[in-house]
Amino acid sequence: KSGNNNIRIAGLVDVPNGCACVDSFYTFRGNFDPLELWTELRWNTYTDVDFHLLRPGASFPGDLWTASDCYYSNKTPSWGAFLDVDNTSGRGPEHITIPTVSAQGVYRLFVHYYASRGVSATSAYVSVSVRNAPNEEFGPLALSRSASRGGDVWEVCTITYPAGTVTRVMSKTTLPGLDGGTSLARSVKK
Repeated sequence: KSGNNNIRIAGLVDVPNGCACVDSFYTFRGNFDPLELWTELRWNTYTDVDFHLLRPGASFPGDLWTASDCYYSNKTPSWGAFLDVDNTSGRGPEHITIPTVSAQGVYRLFVHYYASRGVSATSAYVSVSVRNAPNEEFGPLALSRSASRGGDVWEVCTITYPAGTVTRVMSKTTLPGLDGGTSLARSVKK
C-alpha cells in the first residue's frame, strides 16, 4: 500500500561452528495508485486453503471454479481481478486484488478448504480494503472438511461497486466434493 511498509526478517543462519541470530527491520516507502479492492487470506495450519472471488452476476456454488471465479486455476480472469499466489503448503497469505473495477455490481468473496494435509481443522482470517480504506477484518472461522471441489466453503463478504460497500456475510457451506467431501491427505492442482 502507499506510505510506509515495514518488513521484519528474523531467524537463525548457519555459520561456521554454530548459528547466528538475524533480526532486521526494514521500512519501504511507496507511492502507489489506490487499488479498488485488496484482500488477504491467512490461516493457522500447514494446509491448503484457497481464495475465490466471484464476479457480478455469478452464482454460488455453480460458478465456483469457472471463468467467473478468480482462483488458483484462473489467477487473472478477463474481468480484472488478480490472485497473486496459490499457497499450497500452509498459512498463506494469498491476495486477490482489483486495480480498476470494470464490472459494476456485487462481487462475492469466498474461502475454500482444499486439502487438509492430515490436519483435522484450520482457522481462516480475511482482511478486505476498498480504495485503500482501513482493513475490515473477518474471522477466525474454523474449516474442518476439505475436498478438491467441495468441502467447507466460507462466504466472507460481498463488495458492491460503484459505492465500494463491504457487507459481512460470514456463511459456511459444506459442498460434496469429487472425493465425496472426505479429507484429502494429498491433492494435486492443475
